[in-house]
Amino acid sequence: MELRKFSEIKHLLPADSWAAWRNEANNGEFEEELVMHHKGDWETSSINLDDPDGKNEPIFLILVEGNLKTGNIYNEETDGATGLIILGDLTADNIVVGGQEIYVTGNLNVKDLYWGDYNHGTLVCQGTVKARVF
Repeated sequence: MELRKFSEIKHLLPADSWAAWRNEANNGEFEEELVMHHKGDWETSSINLDDPDGKNEPIFLILVEGNLKTGNIYNEETDGATGLIILGDLTADNIVVGGQEIYVTGNLNVKDLYWGDYNHGTLVCQGTVKARVF
């Protein structure tokens, strides 16, 4: 996992993702924001979108160039948690989120619960979505 500036990875983002079009529409407002960038498939036990690097750094976005498999994805702060863009499939046990963009170019498979909360934030999945409770 590399920590990079948004300006270094923006060319990898789907053009219709919120982060990409908002940055373009607002003259590069996210160019200096920090992005956690992972090349290849990634497997992890959980992802806390309030503090994804465990250092309390303001991380704007996590970009995975591959598939992501994890236990739980969650955040408590629904007014601006870290975004998540997966250029592949996302498989998780549970996802409890709100207030950010989650974009999956492949399939979204959630073993049990997907809970999205709050009045902003988006979920885009270009493939199929499967969850026991959505």
